[in-house]
Amino acid sequence: MLADAGKPEQTGSGPADAGPANASPANASPTNAGSANAGPANPNQVNAGRINAGQMRSAPGRATSDRAKSGRATSDRAKSDRAKSGRATSDRATSGTAAPAGVAGPAAPIAVEIPAVELVADVVPIGLRSDRTLDVPPPVPHGPAGWYRNSPAPGGTGSSVLAGHAATAEGDPAVFHRLRLLRPGDEIVVRRADASEARFVVIGVGMYPKKAFPNERVYGARDYPVLTLVTVGGPHGANLVVFARTA
Repeated sequence: MLADAGKPEQTGSGPADAGPANASPANASPTNAGSANAGPANPNQVNAGRINAGQMRSAPGRATSDRAKSGRATSDRAKSDRAKSGRATSDRATSGTAAPAGVAGPAAPIAVEIPAVELVADVVPIGLRSDRTLDVPPPVPHGPAGWYRNSPAPGGTGSSVLAGHAATAEGDPAVFHRLRLLRPGDEIVVRRADASEARFVVIGVGMYPKKAFPNERVYGARDYPVLTLVTVGGPHGANLVVFARTA
């Protein structure tokens, strides 16, 4: 029977982007505090009722020219803003789709092969039981391994978790019965639903008592692809955990 393979914790996403509110003060032109001109009126001042007709005709022309210039400036600013917005949108789209070098796109695993221990097995998606432990496939001979579907697909960024039994209820070998023989440097190949494959190299093998299961290392966030295999590997329900990185 498979020991408690830890309890995956729900990792929260980063806080929502909350840029600072616009703290620019309102445009408040200062009031003209100068005193009114108390001197005599300028005798040369043009009477508003007798403005030269030529001056009156030229004023609308200047206003029209100013409006045209303002319109062009507004149009130029709008074009510039749209261009900048387009570039920003493009940058965000690129940022959202770009993947680090060597990271394969997500696709559900359908099979796993480990040549060093002559393991070839199907892989099926699994979830959690009501007690938050992995709902591993039944312990039957030649049965499948389970891929924890809330973990990344193998080859994607993060720790992808495969779990399986080491023995059947009758004590016969089950899917992961030979994981204890793995050593650093052994290769693991995961075949995926999109006909691609993700290759990994074992970097460590550890045995953990049930009460000391390395939850953070198995289920914690990573910024690179990791494959983690979990099964029963020792007495008293201890867990054998295999850690691997992309080849």
